[in-house]
Amino acid sequence: MSRPEPVVFRLRHWRLMLGIALITAPVVLLIYGLATLVAVAGGVRVDFSDLVNAVLLALAAAIGAAIGALILAGRNPGWVSVSADGLEFAAPRHRATFVPWSAVRSVRLRRAALFTRLVVTPTGPGAAVFAHTSGRTPPLRKGAFLIDVALMTPGRAALQAELDRHRTAIAVVP
Repeated sequence: MSRPEPVVFRLRHWRLMLGIALITAPVVLLIYGLATLVAVAGGVRVDFSDLVNAVLLALAAAIGAAIGALILAGRNPGWVSVSADGLEFAAPRHRATFVPWSAVRSVRLRRAALFTRLVVTPTGPGAAVFAHTSGRTPPLRKGAFLIDVALMTPGRAALQAELDRHRTAIAVVP
């Protein structure tokens, strides 16, 4: 009987760009709208051209932010692989990291929607194995790796199902 293939979750370039654009445009419109309200309260007249300017500014900011995010992500925007052996993950511009299930104290998804993070807590600082490639070592925050999985495909529900499937392999550490 062969071992099951690992399930890989990837951050696609188009999802990254679309996600950043959908976050940026409403924020810019909100800021522009608040500035317009302050201007109106100060006695400035607002006409249709101000609305057009707000929409064009939001569109330009969204496109600029999406292109900037794509440039910062580089060639590999990030991925998570869940297998029978453990968790392997890489964030943009960071080295790939492998944590075997026996060295995982806890793993969970935190937050929702565009802010979803995979929190992997290893049993100790030497439990993770880093790839011998260029890039930075992923930082440990409060003893855990935080991986942004919000825009990864196939999605949060599939990742949660894979984590639940392997939950029995997680080390029980007091």
